[in-house]
Amino acid sequence: MNPIEIVRLSHDQIPGYVESQVASGRDRATVIKEIAALRNDVVLLSVHDDKETFKAKVAAASGKI
Repeated sequence: MNPIEIVRLSHDQIPGYVESQVASGRDRATVIKEIAALRNDVVLLSVHDDKETFKAKVAAASGKI
């Protein structure tokens, strides 16, 4: 799938796309990072983020919606 097609996926289609890529041998984290890089409505949160970084990411995501 090219970047334009990824951007056009609905939120409901993203999990299926990720699983299809994993089934074809791609790394799940890499696929998810690629999606987040292409879309402004997908934000990656990490359990390793400190409290302020987490809050900043949530605030930034809220502004994008």
